[in-house]
Amino acid sequence: MFDKFRQFKDKTTSRLLLEYLNKKIEPYGQCQEVRFDSKIGQFELKLLLKGETEPVVISVLGCKLIEDGLNHYLAFEKICVSKKWMELLLNTVLLPKYLESKQIAIPSEYVLVLKLVGLKKINK
Repeated sequence: MFDKFRQFKDKTTSRLLLEYLNKKIEPYGQCQEVRFDSKIGQFELKLLLKGETEPVVISVLGCKLIEDGLNHYLAFEKICVSKKWMELLLNTVLLPKYLESKQIAIPSEYVLVLKLVGLKKINK
């Protein structure tokens, strides 16, 4: 019973995230699919970027919600990209320069949503 509820919650989260991402990335392309699995803390995005003939699949692995006092972060272990050159650029240039900690600060208005979707929570 709980597994069915989790699956329903994950599908609802995926649908809402799909709508949100399409608004954000509209100038660059379209998010065709989002799959969220709260059991393992994984997001998978399927994007069709302008100028590309094949979609790009991005997997964000090991997602957790970190609470540090009044601050909240979405942490992840690894990001994989179906296009190897993009994955190499991400892991050797972009993440080390802009997101070395592998944590993204979360505005307070989104924290409750992340708690409700069931991301593993860590207190610091």
